[in-house]
Amino acid sequence: MIEIISTVVIAIATGALVFVTRQYTKATERYAETTEKALKAADTPNIRVYLSQSSAGGTVYTLDLCIHNIGTGFAYDVKFTGDFLFFSPQLSNEPLAEYGIMRNGINFFAPEKQCRITLFFQYKQQDLPQRTFNMVVDYRDSVGERHENEFELDFTKVESYPQIHDPSLYSIASSLRFIYDHFLNLKKERDSQDQ
Repeated sequence: MIEIISTVVIAIATGALVFVTRQYTKATERYAETTEKALKAADTPNIRVYLSQSSAGGTVYTLDLCIHNIGTGFAYDVKFTGDFLFFSPQLSNEPLAEYGIMRNGINFFAPEKQCRITLFFQYKQQDLPQRTFNMVVDYRDSVGERHENEFELDFTKVESYPQIHDPSLYSIASSLRFIYDHFLNLKKERDSQDQ
């Protein structure tokens, strides 16, 4: 009789152990899957390519090709293709395909990193090509998954840079008078609150 009771107890304990082990395994798998998704979301590169104007100082503006990793992870083995590689910048006879990062790619590209290639320097709207180009960017993320993004680079949508005019002495004096009056009023308010 004792053998039967001990066999039943061992069978129940074994069954409970099997049940607990299965539940633990399922919970561990769910945790690992959730953790992997969270890590991947937190470590995903996102490369964007666009045209951008920037000031080179004073009234001198450039139009640049920008390559920007706006994601949260490193991009690896970044490669560039597309018809834009055959475009030659304003001050060069070489097409972009001959430029270092365009020809060789980028081994690793950090989050928030940006590369700029000047295409036009002190240009006018009529200097820009009147057509759209495309560029394809291919790269890997930290877990080896490949990504490919295609971008249209449309020079016809580039807004002309702002013209800075030489202001007259009268407008400068008026602005300074306005600023002086504003600070004088602030001082009066402060003095009246102190009393």
